[in-house]
Order: sequence, then structure tokens, then C-alpha cells
Amino acid sequence: MEITVQNKVRFVSQTFVFCTSIIALAIFVQGIKNPDFQYISREFAVTGEIAVLNFTFHSPHELVSITWKHNNENVMFHDPSHVEKRLGRYGSTIDTFMRYIMLIITNVKYQDSGNYTCTMFFHVGLPISKIWILQIQGHPDVKLSDDYVMEKQYSTAMCCSYFALWPDNVTIKWSIDGISSIPSSSVSTHTFNVDDKATLCSSFTFKGSRRYHLKLLKCLVRNILNLSSSVQLKILYSPTVAIDVLRNGMSVSSFTSLVEEKDNISILCKPDSNPKSKVYIAKKTIHHQWRELLIKETSVSSSDSMTNWILHIHNFSRSNTSIYRCWADNNIDPIGVSEERRILIQCEFCR
Repeated sequence: MEITVQNKVRFVSQTFVFCTSIIALAIFVQGIKNPDFQYISREFAVTGEIAVLNFTFHSPHELVSITWKHNNENVMFHDPSHVEKRLGRYGSTIDTFMRYIMLIITNVKYQDSGNYTCTMFFHVGLPISKIWILQIQGHPDVKLSDDYVMEKQYSTAMCCSYFALWPDNVTIKWSIDGISSIPSSSVSTHTFNVDDKATLCSSFTFKGSRRYHLKLLKCLVRNILNLSSSVQLKILYSPTVAIDVLRNGMSVSSFTSLVEEKDNISILCKPDSNPKSKVYIAKKTIHHQWRELLIKETSVSSSDSMTNWILHIHNFSRSNTSIYRCWADNNIDPIGVSEERRILIQCEFCR
């Protein structure tokens, strides 16, 4: 039988269409079995909080269903006819108009870490899958080796942060609020496993200083989350004490205070120590000995470590003229001693 050129062309064309259909069908079947994982991202979440996995897809076809998996284990099946679906700590949302899907995990736990896969099935075409690698991290934990740190003595703080998976490019930074530099300090960092959790710990050794008292020692875990934790420092230190003389309520700043008879004079002692100090005022006698005076009144300042002590002398007389000084003692050496202040009565011929 003679085959014309036209018949040959028709045969080749039909064969091509048939082969193309077979290939397309094979691809479709293979796509259902192994969807195209073309969208992969990394997410981070904190224990006890909420993790959100979301994705905007761009297929023009009608969405039929989605499935969520965690480490290849089924989490839930979601029919788009319902915008939201909840199952335990999981909540799935589908917005077919905005082509948007979302999975919310509440009260996140370390075991929630791993790979999450959302596979979207459409009325026609291949499924689309989105993969998230979820890293769970706990808040850092900061502890001091001593509840109270003695001034000029070394103490160590430990900061540990826990991860469900070994983290990348994570460092720990130490700081004290309001302190630009911390002299005589050192930092060491090490990693290990604790209860199947990757643990990053940093120890910080520093010398106690009264400048640090009641300030926050802060540990910052530097990564994409930048979580931090802090502990308040309580420094024990010896007292210092300042003295001031008030004449009729006005401060007299010079070493020698000239007053008039019957003036109301107040001698103010301002100690700084932790724990609080016992404070007393002494007057130098004509024999150059110090005699302790009774303090009649105290006023508390805004700081627990600083309590102002006041000695009031009403109707100042010549018998009160002398040199005065403040002492403060909190059983931590050395005892705090203020500068001396001389109080004299000015006479008529001296003016």
C-alpha cells in the first residue's frame, strides 16, 4: 500500500501527541508521589510561645486540600471549604482568595522542632510543597555562684541557652547596665548535650565593684532571636561617708562654717555602704579627743544602701563651736570616715 507524504506527516504528528501525553501522565503521577519541594525556609521559635509557619502560593488552579506533616508524620488534613481547622496545639488557616496558608503551634516545646511540610493539592496540575526547618530555642538561664558578691573579690556567673537542634553562628555577650567596660573580667564558652537538648553555656568571671550594686548583669544570646536574661547584682562593700553642714536649712560648703549664735545648725552624714552602716557623729574636744554625739533624727534616701543621718543643734552657742566628723561602720573594713568640718561663731568685730 502506498503511503503518501500527507499520511506520513499525520502519522508522525499523532505519534508525537501520544508520546507527549504519556510523558505528561508519568510526570503527573510522579509529582503526586514526590511533589516538587521547591520552597524551603528556616524558622525560629521560643519555648512556651507561638510558632507561625506561613506561605503564599501562586498556582492559578483551585486548591482542593492541604496536608501538614512534622518529620514525615501526619499532623492534620485541611479541607479549604473550612477557613480554619484546629487540632490540639495546632491551628491551620487557608485563605483561598489571597492564596495564603498558615500553621500556628501554641505553647511551643522542644520536641516541636524539625521539618514541617505542607503539601497543596489542586484541581489540576501538580501538587506544591513547602518545607520549613523549625528551630526551637529556650530563654537563657542566668545564675550567680554567690547571692552576694564581695567588693574586690571575684565571682562567676553562668548563662546557658538550650536548643532543640545544634545552632549555627551563636555567641553570648555579657554586660552590666550602665557600665561601658568591665575590667578584670573573663569569659569562657562551651557546648554539650543536656536531656537531648543542645546546650550552649558561657561563664563570666568578674571582680565585684560598688559601681555594680543593684545593677542588672545581662546575658545576650546573639542569633536571629537575640534572647536575653539578667540577674540583679548585690555587692557587699565597705562604707564611705560624706559630711555637710546646714545653717538654717542652707548648705555651707566650706571647711570652716561661720554661723551666728542661736542659728539652727544641722550636721548631715551621708554614708554609702552595703549592708547599711551604723553612723555616728563625733565632736573634737579641747583635749583633741573625739566624743560621740547622739543622733536625734534620720531621713531615708531613695537608695537602700544610702541613709542620711542628721544631728540637729538648735540655738547654736559658743559651747558648740568645734570640729565635727562622721563615722560609718557596717563590719566590712575599713570604717568610713568623713572629712572634718569646723563650725565657728562669727562675732561683731569680725564682720
